[in-house]
Amino acid sequence: MSADRRIARFLGRFPKLAVVLYGALVAVGFLTAVIAVVEIAERYRALDASSEMLARLQGRASWDAAASNSPAPKVSGFLPGSTITVASAGLLQRVATVITAAGGTISSSEVEPQSAQGKDGHVKVTVSCELDQSKVQQLLYEIEAGTPFLFIEQLVAQGPLPENPKMRLVIEVSGIWAGAR
Repeated sequence: MSADRRIARFLGRFPKLAVVLYGALVAVGFLTAVIAVVEIAERYRALDASSEMLARLQGRASWDAAASNSPAPKVSGFLPGSTITVASAGLLQRVATVITAAGGTISSSEVEPQSAQGKDGHVKVTVSCELDQSKVQQLLYEIEAGTPFLFIEQLVAQGPLPENPKMRLVIEVSGIWAGAR
């Protein structure tokens, strides 16, 4: 006697069990399909988020602009300025603009002295500011993203105090002056 006949004979004696088994198999198939569809949708959402992040990192262009064949504008990665003093002022202005755009307030700023910068064209500024904790990541991204290329050399953060809900930050930012090349 084969296994098929045994199963058929067993289910013939218990027809309600056959219905329950059939219903369970259909339910398992349905759940498998639902889980697969949910997983595919989640992967598409992750792909969209990754694509959006890539577009922001590649010059902050939207996918519409990236899809067109227009060439990207040529922008120097170096600090502009006829002298290193002008480049330092431009760097300080850029950092101050980013901090105020993020809702922060600057309490002090300092440009590293020219003699300490040497002949390599590195320009550094140190800025003390207060900023909401939720805006710190945005601030760091805005400083380091885009052109000219800026680098956060040092970041010191003091958590918010009960009397002041903003974080205190000391940020040292550097860039390279275009005239030093």
